[in-house]
Amino acid sequence: MHALVVAPILAIFLSTRTILAGCIFSLHDDSRDRRSSVWRYKSKRFRERIPITLDVTREAPAVIMMVERQAASSESHFMIKPQYNGCYKIGNVLDDGKLIVEGNADIAERRVYLRDEGKDRILRVTDFYLQRDGRFRTETTDLVKVQGDASYGPLMKYPVDLHLLSRNLPDEIERITDPLRGETKYRIRKNMMYTMYIGMVIYGSDVLDDTVDNDILSKEVTVNGLKQVKVDVYKRDGSFTSSEHTLI
Repeated sequence: MHALVVAPILAIFLSTRTILAGCIFSLHDDSRDRRSSVWRYKSKRFRERIPITLDVTREAPAVIMMVERQAASSESHFMIKPQYNGCYKIGNVLDDGKLIVEGNADIAERRVYLRDEGKDRILRVTDFYLQRDGRFRTETTDLVKVQGDASYGPLMKYPVDLHLLSRNLPDEIERITDPLRGETKYRIRKNMMYTMYIGMVIYGSDVLDDTVDNDILSKEVTVNGLKQVKVDVYKRDGSFTSSEHTLI
């Protein structure tokens, strides 16, 4: 039985982003209007951005940047090009002409991720909402289209428990050791991060973290040589919690 002293750190940090506001009203605003509008952060300004329809199976519109990565599966990231970020935002998201995610007038920005595994296709849409305090909150929607299905459905993520004292890690979890820092990190392997997340974190007979729900985007566990364990949890709404545990 391991004695356990838990020192929770439960501050929640909402995602923040710097917005390029080169043309919040139009491309012809005078410089004084632009300077005054950049720092007001009124949600009305962002609702005036022009929504651009994106079909993930076709060539991206000129104002949308696509970043591709070819590995075991094909991955594509879609976002508005920086020089157009103040004027446009991604609106409706389509797949071969079929509407998958409708545009949203209230968002300041939308980013889209597509992972094509050959049989299944995973789509992630992340929306950024501007709040009154100038910060952003996010909403992430994960969808999957299984081979043979006509449409997308919700993507369910499954927890994989981590037993820190076990010699045999689950195949879904990778261990990354940094000898210089004396740290070891545990996280879900990249090719499984959209369908799995670390569930319960267990040290011997002690449960360090039991957070398990479908709102979790990812969970990362860090252990240092002094028997200190940190558990970082990232959620769909952009919030982040961190708890630290000292084992004695």
